[in-house]
Amino acid sequence: MLHALLVICLGALPALSATIYVSPSGDDNSDGSEGSPFQTLSKARDHLRSIGPAGNTVVLRGGDYFLEETFMLDDRDGGTEQAPVTWKNYPGENPRIFGGTLITGWEPYQDNVYRAQLNLPSRVTVDSMCWILSENAKQSPHARCPNVFTGPGHGF
Repeated sequence: MLHALLVICLGALPALSATIYVSPSGDDNSDGSEGSPFQTLSKARDHLRSIGPAGNTVVLRGGDYFLEETFMLDDRDGGTEQAPVTWKNYPGENPRIFGGTLITGWEPYQDNVYRAQLNLPSRVTVDSMCWILSENAKQSPHARCPNVFTGPGHGF
């Protein structure tokens, strides 16, 4: 009887929850603590899956997160109705999540035209890409010459 009562009481205790931190300047080899955050959303998700997600919180530090692959969550990632997983921003900070690749190395080309080398991941082909360019979080117009769109694959 005492054994059964002890099991019932232990079963009523809430599970310890964890807070996982993510920052664009973090490191996926870190422990995900506030002082040593992960760098990617995928690493935070995978860490939660390894410890059991119920009742845990993921805190995103401010900055830009560039996702070159689709970020997938499934039934394992939501926690429970009584102990859901929460994803939120760090107080006073604004994380921004972009689906795509950060393009760096811009250099003057001619007149007011700039150019940069685009290194595509091996799994991406030019035909499968969605051609949208954002600059400072605003969509940029496509470069066109002579200022008309001439069909698929042209004008970018």
